[in-house]
This record gives sequence, structure tokens and C-alpha cells, in this order.
Amino acid sequence: MNVIELKKPGRQGVGFETVAAVAEKIAAEGGTPTLRGIRERLGVGSLGTIQAHLKAWKDGRTPATTPTELTLPSGLQAALLTEIRIQVQQAKNDLEAELAEVRRERDELAEENARLEGVIADLREELDSVKEHAARMDEQAKSHADLQQEETAKREKAERECQAARVGEQAAQARLEQAAREIEFYKEREKTASDDARKAIEAAAELRGKLELLMALPSPAKTQKSPEKRNERKSV
Repeated sequence: MNVIELKKPGRQGVGFETVAAVAEKIAAEGGTPTLRGIRERLGVGSLGTIQAHLKAWKDGRTPATTPTELTLPSGLQAALLTEIRIQVQQAKNDLEAELAEVRRERDELAEENARLEGVIADLREELDSVKEHAARMDEQAKSHADLQQEETAKREKAERECQAARVGEQAAQARLEQAAREIEFYKEREKTASDDARKAIEAAAELRGKLELLMALPSPAKTQKSPEKRNERKSV
């Protein structure tokens, strides 16, 4: 959509004095001050403002007449009537020309009003578009704020879970170290028990060897005969 720049009437400083001066100059040159002619010479100002100042200038130039009673000779009266007819016809022609100019100015003002109505319609459409865009931006900002709040909550939750995981990791590490110490302790006990068992086995083997040696020695009861058996041999 092309945005047409809308100029307010009189914004360029076109006042009554400026319009009146241009109208006086045109009249002094033998022309008829018109709305379009003054606008073309000024180059600025709205048609509505120039029309209002031109009307005020024309109203100010209209002389106030007071009817008077005159008694003139018949010949002078005839000549005067002829002149009056001529002046009336001229005034009629001027009025018709002025009426045509007024109608033309009216058409120009109607065209200007139609253009301004188009500008206003474009501006209203642009304003509606701006309002719609602003509403979308507000909705996006609200959605962004909600997402940011949700992300903040997720991040805080993740940080809490990470902190809890660190605490759990530290506790697990402590349990692991305690288990390692206990394993080392039981390994030492196992080693000590193994040493004790080996020593016990060696001691048992040594005792078994000594026992076998003792078992291999002859018994004193077998080597010495009893008195009864010697007597029995003698009696035989």
C-alpha cells in the first residue's frame, strides 16, 4: 500500500494577506482571481484554505451602495440607462464567468475532497495494519516471555537435578572408597589367614612327621620279656 502524504490546510503558512496580495496582483493585471490561479502562483496551500481567503477578499472588495434619488434630463437619462444596461450586461457576464469559476472551483474542491477521502481511507487501512502488527508483536512478546519463563524453570530444575546428581555422585564415591577400604581390609585378613593356615599346615606336617618317626621306633614292651614267659620256658 502506497502511503500518500497528507498535508493539513494552511500548514505551509498561507494566510489571508498572502492570498489577498496575489488576488490584488491578478486583478491589477486585468485578470480574474481564481482558486486554481492563486494556487498555481503560490505553489503551496490547500484549495479549501485559499477558497476561504479568496471569498473573504471578494466580500471585502464589494462596495456598500446606498440608493439615492436623482432627477436627470431625459437625454442624459437615456444615455445613463444605456450605460446601465451595458454595465448590467457586463456585470451579468462577469457574474456568469464568476459562477462558472465557482462551479469549476467546486468541482476541483470535490476532486480534492475525493482525493483526501482516498488518503484517509489509505491511512485508516495503514492504521489497522499497524494495530494488527502491534497486536501480533504483543502476542509474540507474551509468548516469548512465557517461553523464557518456562526455559528458566527448566534450567533451574536441571540445575537442581545436577546438584542432586553431584551429591549422589559424591555419596557413591564415598561408598566406593569405603568399599575399597573394606576390600583391602578383607584382603589383608585373607592374606593373614592364608599365612596362618600355611603355618598350621606346616606345623601339622612337622607333627605328622615326628609322629611317624615315633611310630616307627620299637616299643619297650616288645623288647623285654615278662617273668612268667621265662618261667614257662624253663619248666618245659
